[in-house]
Amino acid sequence: MSDAIVRWANFLIVGTARSGTTSLHEYLGKHPDIFMPLQKEPSFFTFYNAEPTFKDARNKYTTTTDAYLKLFEGQNEKILGESSTPYLYFDEKTIKNIKE
Repeated sequence: MSDAIVRWANFLIVGTARSGTTSLHEYLGKHPDIFMPLQKEPSFFTFYNAEPTFKDARNKYTTTTDAYLKLFEGQNEKILGESSTPYLYFDEKTIKNIKE
């Protein structure tokens, strides 16, 4: 990353599939003070440093810190958020990765 300020998401939208997370993601993204990345469900905190044998995760989700931070790079909104339903299903791994 460059000399830009590194910013992480301030909040996460977590919910089951088909529970309205996409609508909430889109509604919040329309607020002038909130940035929501175009990539819904980066699932970084679930698949961070995913094992090479889990190829689907490495191809579909954001698995590196640099890639995750690039989702928010250059955004000036006060609040950054993201939505990932896998956080609910892989809660123990997700919480562990968030704490780290």
